[in-house]
Amino acid sequence: MKRILFLSFLFLLGLSVLIGIIRWIGWREISPLFLFFSGWEGGAKILIIFCLTILMIFCGMLKWKMILDTRNHHISFFELFKLYLGGFFVTQLFPVILFGGEGVRGVILKKKHFLSWREAISSVVIDRVLQLTSYLITILLGCGFLFWKVGFSFKKAEFFLGGFTFLLLVGASFFYFKSFKKQSIIERFLKSFNFKNNNQEPLKTEKEILDFFNFKNLLFWKGLGLAFLRVIVTAIRTFILLLFLGKKITTTAVISVTGFYYFSLLLPIPLALGSHEAIQAMVFQGFNLGANTAVVFTLIQRGVEFLVALIGMFILLPYLSYFFFKIPKLSNDR
Repeated sequence: MKRILFLSFLFLLGLSVLIGIIRWIGWREISPLFLFFSGWEGGAKILIIFCLTILMIFCGMLKWKMILDTRNHHISFFELFKLYLGGFFVTQLFPVILFGGEGVRGVILKKKHFLSWREAISSVVIDRVLQLTSYLITILLGCGFLFWKVGFSFKKAEFFLGGFTFLLLVGASFFYFKSFKKQSIIERFLKSFNFKNNNQEPLKTEKEILDFFNFKNLLFWKGLGLAFLRVIVTAIRTFILLLFLGKKITTTAVISVTGFYYFSLLLPIPLALGSHEAIQAMVFQGFNLGANTAVVFTLIQRGVEFLVALIGMFILLPYLSYFFFKIPKLSNDR
């Protein structure tokens, strides 16, 4: 209940930020841009963005399937894609690492496909860390291109962006350093707080995860390549959506906008409401694209993603009805 109240507070906070940004820019500056998406031609444009969003999620699913296949868990493309869409819905509402969609996917793997907890958890964690690695690299490139364009000063917004990115880089570097050294992070954490752990299962799960993240492991590079395939599709979606808004932009601008889209996803705001608009308004102004364009860009993007998330919600309902109400019984599609 406390988590729901906290997320509700964050949602209202994001909504207030969004309203504040719209009032700051002025609705008269924003509303004309929606004419680019009116009529049949506008509907076709929305459909293209929708298809690219589905393709983006499909690329993420391919990475997860590769991880499961290497562990001899051969689940069909269709089944995994359904689970990925369901996880996407939960992640939109609970945008916290391993709290939302990843947890749901892990539970379904365990309950429906009879994987052990270790196998289920390790697969979703590996999948998530690979994707976060691609996000971080894109964010770093996006920050670099933006600061190269506008320069860096110690203003509040720039300091926050730079500081948060630096913390992400430190965290990722720590993880990969420990993985390369094959040193347990959980064990060190427990020792630091003098916790006694009689259950060895978390340590075994961690070892399975750390073994995957080895620079000599060909599967690691294959998974990272699939993670960047999703980034490429997302960048293409960014480029096309900006073209639909009447903007001709450079590659560096596309990378920056895509990078800061990922940045907004790492903040614990449901639907990245308000936070995405605030961040992209700064980025768009830096590349002379207009803060009003940033608002329309984020609203269209969020609207399409929410539509995809609703599909994931309907896919997820039979699983939830089975787990919580035991009806109807799910078949084991392996």
